[in-house]
Amino acid sequence: MFPSSWNGVVSNKVQTGTWKSIRRTSSADTVTKDVFTLSMSHGSQPRNATYEYLIAPGKTAEQMSAYAAAMPIDIIQNTENIQAVRHKGLNVTGIVFYQPGSIDLGSIKVDVNHASLVLINESGEQPELSVSTPGADFVDLELALQSEAYGNVTHKVLTPGGKAYGGQTVSFNWSEGPDNSGREELKNALLEAASQAQNAPNLTLTAVADTELQGGKYENENFDIVSRWDLWVGQIADRESNQSGATKTVKSVVKFDLGSLSSKGVQKATLKLYVRAVHAPEPQVINVYALADSHWHETKVTWNNLPAIASEAIPVSVTASQHKQWVELDVTELLNGTHEDHLSLLLENLGQGYVAFASDETDGQAATLEIQQAL
Repeated sequence: MFPSSWNGVVSNKVQTGTWKSIRRTSSADTVTKDVFTLSMSHGSQPRNATYEYLIAPGKTAEQMSAYAAAMPIDIIQNTENIQAVRHKGLNVTGIVFYQPGSIDLGSIKVDVNHASLVLINESGEQPELSVSTPGADFVDLELALQSEAYGNVTHKVLTPGGKAYGGQTVSFNWSEGPDNSGREELKNALLEAASQAQNAPNLTLTAVADTELQGGKYENENFDIVSRWDLWVGQIADRESNQSGATKTVKSVVKFDLGSLSSKGVQKATLKLYVRAVHAPEPQVINVYALADSHWHETKVTWNNLPAIASEAIPVSVTASQHKQWVELDVTELLNGTHEDHLSLLLENLGQGYVAFASDETDGQAATLEIQQAL
């Protein structure tokens, strides 16, 4: 349901297509399904525009009409910094702070010092609050609350962190606030483990970003959604290129976070790449270069805006017999040559075939750096 006006298209019909038309490595089998589609037009070059919609699953058309007539949701604020809504029937308010800020809800004023999600449930004797900081671990969140009915309080909230708990919610009531002791212990334990890992002689770093890049008429386009599972390197012949009588030149980039390395230096660094496909009668020679910097994002980088090459090539040969195997390359020189907290590597193939390596979206097959640190 759209509380305000909207412009778009709704369809509910049988559609036929192939997954290969979206991603070239997917199945070419024709699939026919009932497809519901709803699209909203944002207009031409909108500036400071907004829209609102509600999703109420499992309702009939009649129930949806009654729901719209009652309209239990109040949209309090909808800006680029804060979004807030209130369910009048449940007496619950949800707030998204995209940055530190404050909001006046009428009976309650909320102030936070960090981007966060705040849920306020006023259905009981005193409000229950739920707080989280998705994407940010162990945030020391300061939550200031002002209310004539419930009093003014400021709570220190340590949000959860680590792979198992990051992004989870902390819940507490208005007057008592949260118990942070368990999360303090976990934070200290993880910091100690990270410190021990930093001083360990052997360390494995997994790629934190990667994508393919296409040249020619695609040199200004990003292909991260295309390279979801594969990092292509070489000359690609697909339906489009076959129709035009030319192959596509593709290369890939991989980024590693070096923040966990000790200051003692690296004795040896081995790049490991998992081979998902090889297309060529002859061995393919993949040249690996270090880039001048790592100030690129996998959803935005293109052939043309990629940072400059900052090293000589280090070659690795890949053959068809290495399909579904790991190939290794000594990149100690490239790693020791960087002065940044990240290392970005360019994979290039000047031959006539191609190789596809596993991307960071694959399970257990992403590119890794095996590090032997100096003692």
